[in-house]
This record gives sequence, C-alpha cells and structure tokens, in this order.
Amino acid sequence: MEIGTQIAYIPSHALGDAKHPDVQFGFVTGEAVHLRGHYCRYWAKGAVGKQLRTLSCSELTPTHLLVAHDSVPGKLVFELLDRFGYEY
Repeated sequence: MEIGTQIAYIPSHALGDAKHPDVQFGFVTGEAVHLRGHYCRYWAKGAVGKQLRTLSCSELTPTHLLVAHDSVPGKLVFELLDRFGYEY
C-alpha cells in the first residue's frame, strides 16, 4: 500500500468483519516490508475526518489486517501528510 492510502484496520478477533465495533479507520504513512507491516495514522473513534487518535507518531500495523477503505476525502489525507512532513 502506498503512502496516503486510506485503510480500515480489522483486528484479528473481528474475523474479517468490517462492521465490527473495533475496526479503526486511518491512512498509511509508510511501509515496513521487513516487519510485514505498514505505519498508519488512525482517526479517533467517532471523529473520523475530524480528529486523529495518533497525534505524535504512526503505529505499525500488520499488513494482513489492513484493507483499503476510503472514509474521508483524499484531499484531507494529503493535507495532513504535508502538515506532518511526509514525502509521498
């Protein structure tokens, strides 16, 4: 997944159910091939597109638990990537 790809993190206990209450939405900020994961920023629960839960840094998430999912306008994601100094 490329930087800026919007994602849904579906934890393993959700058994692939994208409507599970523990699913988190966010976007990719980097790739960690050697760790089989991606670095992601996540929106705060109930505040998708309004407030990030992960303010200070990205979180490493296993790639197999991520699915591409657009939850906000792409322009917003790229504005945030620019603000945080990511190169894409």
